[in-house]
Amino acid sequence: MKKLKVLHVLKEIKFSGAELMLNIAAQEFSARNIELHALALGQQRGDYADILQSSGYQIHHIPFSYSVSFWNKFTKLLKAEKFDVVHVHPEKECFYISAICKYARVKKVVATIHNVFGIIHKKPVLRKMRWKRYIARNFFGLQYLSIGQSVQETEEEILKNPTILIPNWIDESKFYASQDNQEKLTIRKEFNIPEKAFVLISVGACSHVKNQKDILQAMPKILEQVPHAIYILVGDGPKKAEYEQLALDLGIKEQVYFWGQTERVRDVLVASDVFVMPSKFEGLGNSLLESLYCEIPAVVYNVYGLKDLIINERNGFIGKCEPEFLTQKIMFLAKHPDIILQMGNQASKIAKEEYNLKKSIDRLYKVYTSK
Repeated sequence: MKKLKVLHVLKEIKFSGAELMLNIAAQEFSARNIELHALALGQQRGDYADILQSSGYQIHHIPFSYSVSFWNKFTKLLKAEKFDVVHVHPEKECFYISAICKYARVKKVVATIHNVFGIIHKKPVLRKMRWKRYIARNFFGLQYLSIGQSVQETEEEILKNPTILIPNWIDESKFYASQDNQEKLTIRKEFNIPEKAFVLISVGACSHVKNQKDILQAMPKILEQVPHAIYILVGDGPKKAEYEQLALDLGIKEQVYFWGQTERVRDVLVASDVFVMPSKFEGLGNSLLESLYCEIPAVVYNVYGLKDLIINERNGFIGKCEPEFLTQKIMFLAKHPDIILQMGNQASKIAKEEYNLKKSIDRLYKVYTSK
């Protein structure tokens, strides 16, 4: 059977959501006889390009510009390689890329919408995006995909753009629950986490959107009732120095661990008790999904992306976007370890059923091969 040649169009290929998922899915793609290619549009290929290449992707690099030069170079690549499918991931470049694909007579062009929530209140931008999606869909033959229910609903309701839902996935071989309490204690000892601590964790860049500031503001009240609580923030970012100063100002410096980036995210999750995510919005919230796979229940704000993953009082708590909500639910869980266990079991069960690698790749393959 002839191989299906698929080109994934990315910006600079970095250690981030789309690239990670493509790397995780490489084996599943290959099992379906798909020949894997990736195009970097950045000025540099990106430091994750070599990892994708080692997983079987052929890497191409054409720095993007709205120019005849880019049009000609990209057209030449499309005609030389004769891709069956071009799968576009960046939002900004998507319209121009789809126009070139139409010109080059690519059989199938799809685009994944990862996150549109940062601009939904900007009406002039929305009008422009709505028309671009309409033209790309109806004149360039572009088929849109969405990574989660919030993205799909927003596209349909606000941008009048129908999409096919292909849920995000994670690497199940890297994110899984602890088999027994001993592993948790062993990891805590290795990381110098007190054995009896009640550990809160969040994973993500220190940023305005991730909004970890609200956890820090909740900590003084939490510590009044749960003096053995600590908070681990995994991730760097533009707000890190500000958050470190805030922890100092609030008198909680000793109870907050700023760990920056780590390759041992699963170990830190397993060593924790509750995942906390007060983001202002998420495309889906992959770090939250990873925690659920590890049977760590979550306390999150009721916002786009997070509400796709949390069923209130079943695999965590979801509610009002204010530190007081975090305080109340975290103190409740600290006093009810049995509920943490129950929610953790449900967290893994729901995540594996709804956000499953093989199921999502099956859906994607059907899109790739449909007429």
